[in-house]
Amino acid sequence: MTIFVVATLWWGLSPACLAALSLATWTWRLAPRWGTGAALALSAVIGVSGTFILMTLTPATPVPFPMVVAVAYGAALLVGLLGPRREPQVSQLRAETSVAVAASLGAVAWATGLVIARLKGGSSARSWGVLDDSTVDLWAVRHFADYNGFPLLYNSNPRPLEHALSTSLISFGTPLDGSGGELAAEIAAHSAHWTIMIMVGCFLAGTFAAEIARSFGGTRAWPAVTAAALASGALLAGPATGFFLFRGQINGSIVVAVVLASAAIALRSRVSPRQAFAGLVLATTVLMLVWTPFAAVPGLLALLVTVRHWREVRVDVAENGRRVLAWPAAASVFFVWSAMVIVGQQFLQLADGGSAGRAHAATVPTYLPAPYSYGLTATLFGMVFILAALGPRKAQRGVPTLVAMGLLVGGAPLFLARGGFGGELEYYPSRYLQMATVAILPVVIGMVLGTISRRPGSLPSGLAFVGSLTAAVLAVIAPLNPLIERWRPAPMLVVAGDYFGPDAAVYDRGVTYADETNGVRIPWNLDIPWDTHVRYLLTIDEEDRHLAFNTAERASLRNRQDDGVDRLCQIGAAHRETVTVVTADPDLEAAARALCTPADLTEMRFELAAPTS
Repeated sequence: MTIFVVATLWWGLSPACLAALSLATWTWRLAPRWGTGAALALSAVIGVSGTFILMTLTPATPVPFPMVVAVAYGAALLVGLLGPRREPQVSQLRAETSVAVAASLGAVAWATGLVIARLKGGSSARSWGVLDDSTVDLWAVRHFADYNGFPLLYNSNPRPLEHALSTSLISFGTPLDGSGGELAAEIAAHSAHWTIMIMVGCFLAGTFAAEIARSFGGTRAWPAVTAAALASGALLAGPATGFFLFRGQINGSIVVAVVLASAAIALRSRVSPRQAFAGLVLATTVLMLVWTPFAAVPGLLALLVTVRHWREVRVDVAENGRRVLAWPAAASVFFVWSAMVIVGQQFLQLADGGSAGRAHAATVPTYLPAPYSYGLTATLFGMVFILAALGPRKAQRGVPTLVAMGLLVGGAPLFLARGGFGGELEYYPSRYLQMATVAILPVVIGMVLGTISRRPGSLPSGLAFVGSLTAAVLAVIAPLNPLIERWRPAPMLVVAGDYFGPDAAVYDRGVTYADETNGVRIPWNLDIPWDTHVRYLLTIDEEDRHLAFNTAERASLRNRQDDGVDRLCQIGAAHRETVTVVTADPDLEAAARALCTPADLTEMRFELAAPTS
C-alpha cells in the first residue's frame, strides 16, 4: 500500500485508484456485519463526507491537496486492511456472493464499455465526460484546484460537493497553467469520480433490490439474484445514465447512488442503530449539498430509525455513557455546519427574491427537458404503496414506503412553485421527476419479484404482474425527444461514439486547442455537430479564470448547435483577445466579413482545416 501511495504521488497515477481501493476494502471489512450493500453504502457516504470536509481544510494548509488526499485515502486503506474483521458464516457468504455477483452486472458492463471504447477507434472513451454541464463542473474544478481546495467564500455555484469530489482526484503534480495538460487532468479526475458513482449506484441498486425481494419473497435465491441483476443493469439505460452523461449531469448519478445508499443503511439499521442514524444524517447532508429536495429521503429514514430503536439506544447510553453517541453527534455537526454555511446562503437568496423569485427558480426553461412520463412514475409509486400494504407482516415495508414518500415530499415544492403539473416541465421539475423515477425503480423491481415468488396466483402477485406490465408498456410508448436514446444503454453509447462524439472530434480537439497561447482557438463548421461540445469545453479556459462563469466571452461561446455567421459576430464582439476560427468551410471568412462589423472581426483570424471524418 505504501508503494502505491508513493506511486500515486510521484508518478502521477490517479488518486481515484486509492479512492476505489479504500472503498472496496471498507466494504469488504464491514460486509460480514452489515451485508455487502449496506457496507458499501456506509463506506460511500462516510468517504464522500470525509473527502468534502478534507477539501474545505486544504486551502488553509501549505501542502498541495493531492498529497493530502492521497495520504488520507492511503491511511483509510491501511486501517481497513489491518483492522479486525469478523469472518462471515458459510451460508451467509454463499447468499451474499450470488447476490453480489448479480448486482455487479451494471458496474461490470460500464467498466467493460470503457475498456472496449479505449481499444476501438471512433468511440467516446474520453468524450463522454466533457459534455454540456460537465463544462461547468470542470470550470469549478479548475477554480478549486487554484485555491488548493474548496474556498468557503465560493458562491458562483450552490452545489460545491460534486466539484470538490472531482477536484480531489486530480493527480499530484498537475500543472495549473491553463494548458491542455491541465485540462486533460481535470477531465480525467471528473470522469473517474463519475465512473465510481455510476458503479457504486449500480451495485447498490442491485443489492437493495435483492434485499427487498428477500424481505417480500422469503428465502428462495432466484428472486433476489434476478432482482439484483435487473436493477443493476436498469440504471445504465439510455433515458437514465445515458441522459445524465449527455447533459453532463454528474449530480444525477450522485443523487441516485446516495438515495439507494440511504435505503440500504435503513434496511440494516438493527445491526447498529447509532451508526445507521449517523450514516443517514451524512446521506442527508450529502444530498442537501447536491440536490437539496432529495434530502427528504434519508431524513425520513433517519426518523424511522430513531422511532424504531429509541429505547434500545437509551439503554445503550445508560449502560455505556454518552460516548456511544459520538458518531451521531459528529454527523449532526457536519449537517448543521453545511446547512448554515453553504445551503443557508442559497435559501437567503431565494427569500430575498420573494415568491416570484422562487417560482422563477422552479421554472427555468431548458432546450431539452429530462425524459419523464407521469403515467410511468405514478404507476411505479403506486406499486410501492400497494405492494407494501399487501406485503407479509415480516417484510421490510417501512423502508420502501418512506423512500417513496420522501421522493414525493421532496418534489412537492417544485411543482407547487410552478403551479401544478400542466404543460411541458421545465429544467428542475423534469430533472427531479426523472431522477425520482430512476431511484424508485430498484425498489419496485425487488418488491415485484419478491411478491410474485412468494405466492404465485394471489391478489398481490396478480397486482404486481399487472403493474409491471403496465410500467413496461408505458416505458416503451413514452414520448421522448429525438436527442434522448431510448434503447441503447450508456456503455453502448460510449463504445459507439456517435452520441457523445468521437474522441478525435471532441476530447482530443478540446485538449489540443486548450494549448493555444495566443487567445482562444475554436472549431466552426469543422465537425458538425461536435464543434458545439468543443466550444463549450473551451469556455473553462478563458483568460480570467476566477470570474463568474457566465461572462460575456463564455456566453458567446456557449451556443447550442448554432453555427450561424451572426454568432461569429457576437463572439468577435465579446472577446478582447485573438479568436482563431478553425473551419472546413472556405467561404466562412467571406461570409463573416460581409455580415459582421469591422470592429467585430478586429481580433478574429480564420484557419482552414480538414474534418476528422
